[in-house]
Amino acid sequence: MAQFIAYDPNVEVSGAVILAAIAHLKAEIVPLLEKHEIFDVRPDKWYPLQAFLDVLKSINDGWSFASSAVDLMSIGMQIPENAMWPPNVDSVETALGSIDTAYHINHRGGEIGHYRIEFAEPHHIRMVCENPYPSDFDYGIIYRTVKKFAHKGQTFQVQRADSPSRLKGDDMCIYDIYFAD
Repeated sequence: MAQFIAYDPNVEVSGAVILAAIAHLKAEIVPLLEKHEIFDVRPDKWYPLQAFLDVLKSINDGWSFASSAVDLMSIGMQIPENAMWPPNVDSVETALGSIDTAYHINHRGGEIGHYRIEFAEPHHIRMVCENPYPSDFDYGIIYRTVKKFAHKGQTFQVQRADSPSRLKGDDMCIYDIYFAD
């Protein structure tokens, strides 16, 4: 499936994910959430994933906010900044490896897909994202996670592979993360 289309119409996303994603937008996003029938977002409540994907699609399609330019990459970057991380997450590898667990904790009700890491070679991790979220949103999550957990002085680069890509209608996107010490 392509981006913005839930694999299963019964899947729900936790309010904690929505709140983390929109933390920097404050009250400005309320009309857009309500347009897609997401009301009174609370971290302990559940909301239809398709409705949240529709919000993201509206932003992708040009929904504008009065105070700032917003894109899906910047929204994705909010997730790692506002998420609770397990205490054992202390490196890029453990952080990227924990994304799939967190994803499954915060979604319920059917098939949601996966985030999978592969160790391609030294200083190279490949992240395979097979889920209905938009590619730029996933890029933001991955980039900010790597930045948050990179060791001091460590440089990195995150690249989206040309293929497969949800931007081209594929079921997944692949991101290559390269490190230098």
